[in-house]
Amino acid sequence: MITHSMEESEALGDIIGIMTDGKLKVLGTSLHLKNKLGAGYCVIAATTSREAAEHIGREIAESCPGSTTRSIIVPADSVGESRDQSVIAEYELPRHMSNEQMTAFVTMLEERQSELKISRFSVNQSTLEDVFKRITTLSHEVDDELESQ
Repeated sequence: MITHSMEESEALGDIIGIMTDGKLKVLGTSLHLKNKLGAGYCVIAATTSREAAEHIGREIAESCPGSTTRSIIVPADSVGESRDQSVIAEYELPRHMSNEQMTAFVTMLEERQSELKISRFSVNQSTLEDVFKRITTLSHEVDDELESQ
């Protein structure tokens, strides 16, 4: 099967190959590719403001060196609508966290959830889409480096 959908390939494929510029770059199971080539873990948190999201990012960076803030989405004002106005922030954690480090991190978020103004959060492994983006980016960097020599 050939597809451009990483979700589809993860659901239907036992072994997944990712091609870039007509060349097969990686081959493996979904879990293998995520563990080997994924960016790490992704934390998504809902909070009250951009400032709170930036503060959470600093706290995460302090407790997990190597983590970064991936994005902060502030909803547009919705006049006359009553909807959830949470700011959604996405943070990237390092790939090589041990089980003990991950447990300590999640415990810290749970214990400080009220203080950090987090209404809800989730911790997820990198997606195949993240792996694909990383492979294509790395592929172009290597190709550019070879062309300059």
